[in-house]
Amino acid sequence: FLAILLLKEDVCGNFGLLVSAQANERRVVAHMPGDIIIGALFSVHHQPTVDKVHERKCGEVREQYGIQRVEAMLHTLDRINSDPTLLPNITLGCEIRDSCWHSAVALEQSIEFIRDSLISSEEEEGMVRCVDGSSSSFHSKKPIVGVIGPGSSSVAIQVQNLLQLFN
Repeated sequence: FLAILLLKEDVCGNFGLLVSAQANERRVVAHMPGDIIIGALFSVHHQPTVDKVHERKCGEVREQYGIQRVEAMLHTLDRINSDPTLLPNITLGCEIRDSCWHSAVALEQSIEFIRDSLISSEEEEGMVRCVDGSSSSFHSKKPIVGVIGPGSSSVAIQVQNLLQLFN
């Protein structure tokens, strides 16, 4: 079920999960393209267990709390983008990352937002080589204009203090 939500077509026409390797664990990122990208830190998984805290390995999936927030954001953006009177000629997109209801993971994911924004500001449009040998043009990633979340006030303050350094 979660995999269906996070499928994305890449520039080569292949569908797959957006994944980045962090702290010996693969982090899945939900991305919806748009002219304006909104970041989100949702607690899709439970906190790391006591023996996994130092590895920042998240716990089990939070089907109600976590998945519903991802679905709500994607649904809301779909509704906004499909209404031509709200934001004519502008589409909203998003990049959703998992905070695992843990400050270290949320800060790590915030750094990924920053890293991606810094890289995207230096990239230009270009060509990418696909697995099948063909090439396709790609548009550089757009910077994130704001971040929704995380759910915990104490973690949100830490994330805000970090992100404000990179206005």
